[in-house]
Amino acid sequence: MGWPAFKRSNNISEGDECVFKYITSEDKMCLAKVTKEKTPPTEVDDNDLNVDDGKDAVVDDNNHEDEYVELVDDGMDVDADDNKDEDKDAEFVVTITP
Repeated sequence: MGWPAFKRSNNISEGDECVFKYITSEDKMCLAKVTKEKTPPTEVDDNDLNVDDGKDAVVDDNNHEDEYVELVDDGMDVDADDNKDEDKDAEFVVTITP
């Protein structure tokens, strides 16, 4: 699975930013892709909100984001003694350019 297949399967386009984070799983250092998506607006039940015009109200909480983590690389063996605290939260951001 090369880069072109990865781009297609993850719908990555020019200008997109991808966040990759190293995680430890079963004594292996793994690479995971972290994506954040805003939660779509939700409809409010008329019983919970009085709406005079009879239209459905929509609540848009722009501050709420859902985070998804997808394993990209199944990792390499990591010696527990070499697993330093500063490496625990390592990540990098990639901006896709032509």
